[in-house]
Amino acid sequence: MAVNLWKLTSGKTSYNPLPDGWINYADVNLGDYIVSFKAKSPTNARLGVCDNARDDFSVYLDLEKEFKEYTIPFKSTSSQRVYIYDTAHALDIVVEDIVLVEKPTGKFTFNLLPYFTNSDWVLKGADVKRYNDTTLVIEEGIAWRGAEVVVPALPNTYYTMSLNTDRADGYMLAYSNDKSGTSLASVGVDVNGLQYTTFKTNSDTTRLVIYVTNRKEGRYVYRDPMLIQGTYKFPYQDKIGSLGVLPVPRKNLIDDGGKEYSSGYREFINPIDLAPILNLYGIEKSYSLSFDLKSTDISKYNKMRVYMQNGNDSKYVFNAVTIEVTTEYQRYKLNNITFRKGDNVEKALLAFYGTYDTGNFPIVKNVQLEFGEIATDYEPFSVNFNERSERKTLALPTKKAVRQLEAKR
Repeated sequence: MAVNLWKLTSGKTSYNPLPDGWINYADVNLGDYIVSFKAKSPTNARLGVCDNARDDFSVYLDLEKEFKEYTIPFKSTSSQRVYIYDTAHALDIVVEDIVLVEKPTGKFTFNLLPYFTNSDWVLKGADVKRYNDTTLVIEEGIAWRGAEVVVPALPNTYYTMSLNTDRADGYMLAYSNDKSGTSLASVGVDVNGLQYTTFKTNSDTTRLVIYVTNRKEGRYVYRDPMLIQGTYKFPYQDKIGSLGVLPVPRKNLIDDGGKEYSSGYREFINPIDLAPILNLYGIEKSYSLSFDLKSTDISKYNKMRVYMQNGNDSKYVFNAVTIEVTTEYQRYKLNNITFRKGDNVEKALLAFYGTYDTGNFPIVKNVQLEFGEIATDYEPFSVNFNERSERKTLALPTKKAVRQLEAKR
């Protein structure tokens, strides 16, 4: 089940009337989504639904006098806002039952949290015990004991965490970068049993501190801690792989680099955003870039510029390269690329420019970004799954069982 992002952002799902202006919105990440609602207007006013700059999608609906249901699928290419607005300032539009959810896809979504038996979990208190892979016990000690773990995370991104606890005062907190500030989210407060919560990271978040703790004295049992990227409430699953955001790519870091990209109206394309990759892996290491490139017409100009361009700015940049092209595909390799920080924006689009009004339209495919100083042969994006430890399957411990176990050690 997915979280309704409209309700999560705005706190409401109906408007009567819809307020005028660009104030009715929800936050989304990169991905596929579906927004649905019912709407009406006695004057048949026009309703608009779009992203920030109308780059990804914009839909205009001439409403009827009676309620009609609408469902709009769309793809977001970045972290941004989705708006529902009154295009003509009619002030008589009624919108109800807004639901905005991630579209179920085959993308990788795995638990970022290791087993409790992993040393990455740091125990806070002598009375905190690792009972098995998925169970942590706090014996009858004082309040605010527990365990914490640090995992990598992306900025401006939705995460969902869950925990199963046997007491209403046992819970899990998520902090951005460190525990010095206010927590981003908590789960389990005042409720026992399995609980979920979805939250969005800050713009400067690079890691999350997950803290399992007890608010009062007494004995607590915690089971099945999970943190995933996204808004779906998945059943518990083990952590797979050494990276939290995605399983480890075998070589090519670009998951859709095999497509053929072109433009039919300008001698310029910037089809692939490298920012999510560089956000995850950093710019301190060496990369190499390679691609198949050709031109539609080189009669007036036969060179193309390869660089990072997102309008007039880019989150990351590298030194631009100008290469000669033909009308047949050739493989180009840019070795040992050094990325640098650019502007305070979210995207870093890989661009190909053939000079306007020359007919030198770029067509590119089989784009590959990889670690290392030398570009190698193209491979489609694929991933490795690291082997995980043998799962222990002990039953939920009783107080007596824990003491017996401790006595044997």
